[in-house]
This record gives sequence, C-alpha cells and structure tokens, in this order.
Amino acid sequence: MRTAGASPVVMMAIVTASAGVAQCFGRFAYGLLLPSINADLLHSYALAGLIGSLNLTAYLVGALSTSLLARTSEPAALLRRGLLGSTVGIGVMAAAPNALVFAAGTMLAGFSGAFIWVPAPVVAAALMPPHRRGLGTGLSGAGIGLAILLASGLAAIDHRLHGPDSWRPVWVVLAGIAAFVALLATLFLHPPRTRSVPVEVGEPADPPVRLSALREAPGWLGAMLSYGAYGATVALFLNYVVASLIDDGGFSAGHAALVFGLIGVGQAVGGVAMGRLSDHVGRRPVLIFGYGLMVAACLGLLLHAEPWAALAALAFGTAAAGQPAVLAAHLGDHLRPRAFASAFGALTLFFGLAQLGAPQLGGVLREAAGNFTLVFSLAAVLALLGVVAAASMPRRRVTTG
Repeated sequence: MRTAGASPVVMMAIVTASAGVAQCFGRFAYGLLLPSINADLLHSYALAGLIGSLNLTAYLVGALSTSLLARTSEPAALLRRGLLGSTVGIGVMAAAPNALVFAAGTMLAGFSGAFIWVPAPVVAAALMPPHRRGLGTGLSGAGIGLAILLASGLAAIDHRLHGPDSWRPVWVVLAGIAAFVALLATLFLHPPRTRSVPVEVGEPADPPVRLSALREAPGWLGAMLSYGAYGATVALFLNYVVASLIDDGGFSAGHAALVFGLIGVGQAVGGVAMGRLSDHVGRRPVLIFGYGLMVAACLGLLLHAEPWAALAALAFGTAAAGQPAVLAAHLGDHLRPRAFASAFGALTLFFGLAQLGAPQLGGVLREAAGNFTLVFSLAAVLALLGVVAAASMPRRRVTTG
C-alpha cells in the first residue's frame, strides 16, 4: 500500500527515526546492555567482543551490498527493507535462548542497519530544497543521539524494575519501536525520486568506491589514518563504557545507563556544532580538537568518578558526531560531488575495516587484565594517533560566503 500526500516534515521525521533504529538500536545499544547480557547469557567478555565484531562485520558487508544495489533500487526502498530486517534482528536478540542465536540477531541487525544508514542522507536531501540539503543530511543523523537517550532511559527503568541483570524487556520495546517506524516508512516514506546512493553520507552519485578519488584531496593520507583511528576508538568506547563503569567503577546499572545517555546528548549536537565551527576556523584545528576530546574522554572515564564520567560521555558523544562531519566537509572543500561520493566511500571503507577487530580485542584485553584499564588506555592511544594524523592535514582556512 502506497499512501501519497505525506508532508516533507513527516517524511523527514521518519528518516530521522530510521537512523536511530540503524545505529543505536542495531549497534550501540549492545554496549549499553552488555554487562546484563554478559551476566545472563554470554558469561565471557571475549565472546561478547567477538559478537560485537561480528555486528560490525555484518554492517560493513551491508554497506557494500547497498552500494551495489543502489544502481537499481531507490534509496527509500532500500531504507524500508533495512527497517524490516532490523526489526527482525532486534526481535531475535530479545528472544535469543543462547549466544549463537543472539549473535545471529546482532549480525542481521548490523547488516540491515547499513540499508538504512547508507541511503538515509540521500533520502533526507531529496526532501529539502537545494539550499537546505546540508541541513537535511544533518537531521538524518540527529536521530542517533535521540535514540541513545531513549534506549538509556529504558535501560535505567528496566534495571530499576527488574534488577541489574535484566535486558530482554529493553530489546522488546526497541523491536516494537523499530516495527512502528517500519510501518510508518511503508505507508508514508515516498520522497521525490532520487538517484543512486554513495557508500556512506554525502552527495548521491553513481561511481564505485575508488581510493584514487580520495587521493585527489590534499591531506588524504592523514584523513584516512585519522578516520581509521576514530573507528577503532569509537568501537572500543561504545562497546565497553557501561561495563567499565559497572565492573570497575562500582556504578549502579541505572547510573551507568544514564551516563551512556549523555553520549546521546553529545551526538545530538556535535555534528552541527563542530561542522559550523570548522566553517569558521578551518577543518584541521577542529579535527585535532575533536580527537583531543576523545583522548580526554577515554582517560577521564578511567577515573570512575563523577563528574568525570558524565563529562567524558558528553565529550565523546560530541566528538563522535563531529569528526565524520568535519572530514566530509574537508573532502567537499576540494572535490567535485561525484569524486566526493567515491572518496568518502573509500574513507568509510577504511573506517569500517579499522573497527572490525576492536571489540574482540577489547574483550580479550578485559579477560586477560581482569578490568578495563587496558581497553580504555588503548582507546586513548588510538585517539592520540588520530590527533597526529589530523595534524598532518593542510592548514587551509575555510571561509564561507
């Protein structure tokens, strides 16, 4: 059933909600609930890390698959398929009787999430007039921060009602929300016809991912290395922040969930704030500042005390949202739209590859050391490498007019 007449505002809200389903429900909520899942079902942080890596692997495969299907499928159609697959995957995770079934659910959610996140910015751009398409693509990612806040609140309520080892009710509610968003998308998400989509955010274009396109941008090597460091740091931090606060810091499950929610607050504002700041002072200084925030957040978390945990979460969420936006803006400063799409696809591919082994490595380090100190020390070192790599990029000051 195709319902015509939905306003751009309604469709934009659906795209924003869809992005939250893809990135938070299908990926980040795992780190939020990991201590409870580990205590009840997995019983090993090494196994938990492996499942986190499988989720990221499935997401990367999904992103590449979406890029291939984009030549014959409309972006909105791909997004609707992703919502259906994500709903099923999240439901499987909620009902999983053992680790194998749970892993299968996380892989389906990761794979399907790419079918949402990859075309979401393009669908959003199609709903906006040309002079506001940047706003449209930014709004398509704002749903991630809002979804993190929602999931964190649900986790805190669940722990208060059912104890710190409870996690299935949260996944049940998230699956229900995903199903509702999928229904809305099926009924109302029919934007103007759009062209094929790139591998990640950016202008829609037809060319495949090519490293040669990335090499056309000044400072491409620093951009690539810094984005790889970013990917590994994010994977470690988001997977283990709640577990570290509970296991090493003695935080209650509800308190740790609320700290995780502050990452969502930072996510909701970081992309727009850091992107606008880079328009005025330049891309390189803001990138260096962002990676510096990530270093400080990783080290601050190791204090396992307030207000440092809350400040670390806010800082990390802000940087996590801001760095991709600023790197994309750097490429857009120097490349034509078609070359930009291909170059950002290559950058994103490197980002994805850098993420793959990080959760499993973190789990192994936790099992070996008995705490998360090595995990977050490694995350800080990786973020520091991002600082060094970003410092090698051009000094060019960007002005807007």
